[in-house]
Amino acid sequence: NNQTKAEVEEFLKLYIEDNKIDIIHIHSISNKNLVKFCLDIKPVIRSMHEPRMFCPGRQKFFLKSETICQKPFGLHCCMHAYTEKCQDSRRPSEVVRSYSNVKFEINYAAKRYKHIVAMSNYIKNEAVLAGFSEQSITVNPYFTLIPDEIDEKSQKEKNIKRIVFVGRLHPSKGVHTL
Repeated sequence: NNQTKAEVEEFLKLYIEDNKIDIIHIHSISNKNLVKFCLDIKPVIRSMHEPRMFCPGRQKFFLKSETICQKPFGLHCCMHAYTEKCQDSRRPSEVVRSYSNVKFEINYAAKRYKHIVAMSNYIKNEAVLAGFSEQSITVNPYFTLIPDEIDEKSQKEKNIKRIVFVGRLHPSKGVHTL
């Protein structure tokens, strides 16, 4: 409700002032009001872990056909929620909310972020296709090894292949294919 929203905003403002916060770093938030609030009070850096900023289904994956979505964001995304089951919820209000959040990210928030950190070239390239500025995105992959460590490991374990999966057990993650 509006009272709770006002209380949260007041708490955050005071916390930021009391702790002399200079920059806000946002991860995996799809709440337009909270993102806008942050953008209005301090410079914001945004981490882009997954496609939620440019894909209403947040995965760029069609569950029905088990294929990767090759289309940039658009009105067709609302239809695909039903025809391809690419969103967790197919309730019309949730489909519209997800679409609206992505539209907000692309048309408003992305232009105001101080910078965006993507976790892969794929995420960066898809964001650029959706309309994000390429210059505003830096790729910083997870678990990046130091080149010397890569060479040393490849010499020791040349033919050994080990795989571990860590993540949500969801068809879009491809565990059944792995």
